[in-house]
Amino acid sequence: MKKLVFAMMMCLTATMTQAQVLDKQTVSKVYDDAVMRNECEFAYDAEYDGDAITTLYVYKKKQWRRGDVTLTPTYQYQYAYDADGRLLSRTTLRWYNGEWLTMGRLDYTVDLATYSVEYSRWNPRRQQFDRPAEKMTYTLIGDCAVDRVSCYQRLNDRADYQLLWQAFIVGQPMADDNYLTQK
Repeated sequence: MKKLVFAMMMCLTATMTQAQVLDKQTVSKVYDDAVMRNECEFAYDAEYDGDAITTLYVYKKKQWRRGDVTLTPTYQYQYAYDADGRLLSRTTLRWYNGEWLTMGRLDYTVDLATYSVEYSRWNPRRQQFDRPAEKMTYTLIGDCAVDRVSCYQRLNDRADYQLLWQAFIVGQPMADDNYLTQK
């Protein structure tokens, strides 16, 4: 479930700004907020296609006594969007022994009344993503409210999703994030 934490944070950002789905503006806002926090431990850089972030780099900072700073690559996030700018996927890569290793991917989908995010692990032996292992769904009511949040997990690649927990919100405005504390 650790892999869904960032997805949940992005979903919270989207809901707190009255958006129903994550889009290129949400990704940019999360990036801008991280840069503005000016954390001493990390530095960030991004590549853009127009106004959309396509790749985000996270560097571990090390401050030396003489004031020099060393940046070590840590994570790379690759974003894909649909024609309307909605986020379709976020692929995570980790820097290891001088190269980027693919770790996993979050896939975002929206249909009539459900917004979902699924996590798939990278299978280095097969050089492809495994079937999604985790899923979180937000059941929507109209444009500005959430009915419930559900979290699912697969025990193995062949199994169906099993419901882990579900929080019923029933009409809470999307800007109200207290549903995350309910389990």
